[in-house]
Amino acid sequence: MKNHYDAIVTDASQRVSLELTRALGERGLRILNVEKECYRKSAISSSSRYSSGFELVLDYSSDRFLELCEKATTVFPVSTNTNIAVYNKAVVRFPEKFLLPPLETFYKANSKPSSMGIVAELGIPCPMTLTLKNGGNPPKALNDYGFPVVLKLANDENLALEPQDRYGIAGSEKDAEKQWNRLKVHGKDILVQEYLSGGGFGWSAIYDRDNRCSAEITHMRLREYPVSGGPSSYCMTVKDDIISSYGRKILDHLKWTGPAMVEFKKNSNGEIRFLEINPRYWGSLPLARHAGINIPYIHYQLLTGIIGKLDGRYMGGVKTKFRGMDLMAGLQELEKSSGKIGYSFKFICDFLNPFISDGIFSLKDPLPGIVYVWKNLFRK
Repeated sequence: MKNHYDAIVTDASQRVSLELTRALGERGLRILNVEKECYRKSAISSSSRYSSGFELVLDYSSDRFLELCEKATTVFPVSTNTNIAVYNKAVVRFPEKFLLPPLETFYKANSKPSSMGIVAELGIPCPMTLTLKNGGNPPKALNDYGFPVVLKLANDENLALEPQDRYGIAGSEKDAEKQWNRLKVHGKDILVQEYLSGGGFGWSAIYDRDNRCSAEITHMRLREYPVSGGPSSYCMTVKDDIISSYGRKILDHLKWTGPAMVEFKKNSNGEIRFLEINPRYWGSLPLARHAGINIPYIHYQLLTGIIGKLDGRYMGGVKTKFRGMDLMAGLQELEKSSGKIGYSFKFICDFLNPFISDGIFSLKDPLPGIVYVWKNLFRK
């Protein structure tokens, strides 16, 4: 059927949506990209060669979105807010087209205080954490943690913030007050956590309707932007039994369904600590496909029952860059580097290395990369 699609992918302006479109499209599936009208000018996924159509909706609980869902076999919600919005009508009307946990479970995972409590009860190590009600001034109790500390929003529901805008690092009481005042305007409770100086890791998985892990992958952050703490700009697949066992234990306990990423970080002694759960598709998703595991297509197979060979294996040591972000991260690191010439040489070699894939730019699908640059550098 010409007007029927194998999958709807929402949030066409987000780079995760682009990766879903590519991962599903390269398997020959017809993809309909959807975005809210207010983001129509930045819908990079709609420019992909793998996009078979593009539609705008007022929001994801609108009648128009329901009409579009009727035309598709499966639906892939991307952002936190979209995931929450589809429960209202679309999931009720078309439950067979979604791979999602119960809404209550989604909220538990998305709430940092809630997930921290669950994980602590499971005996998985967590950083020292204090949950503070929004309003007023940060208490003097922050000094008990020792600086630096991390301040972060309890959740990102009903917000449209970049990842780095959801938290801040404070090196002093004055910095803490500054970060507190910046975050409290969003009307959310605020978490204060001890700062972990070690490397960051993500354990990502897709779970079937019977709450079983169908595929998983672990990655290590090699660089973030901003370098003080932000999303991955450079990452690498790793094999780590401890992280994998922790991630499985958490999502198994939640009786999870669908995609999710569990974030961890090491402390100064190299010990793993739980950070948070992202109950949706994650920013470093392109790395999985480059490492040999197409998680969105496994997601599609689980929904349609067209299983065939469900291959969840991946290669370790595979690297992916988001070169636009990583260039900015490299410039930040260069300012702090004592050996600027040596750092610059290594960074340039990595940056130009054709064997390190890019999360956005692709010779097979170049137009979205061009649109992405225009959106981020020239659009005002």
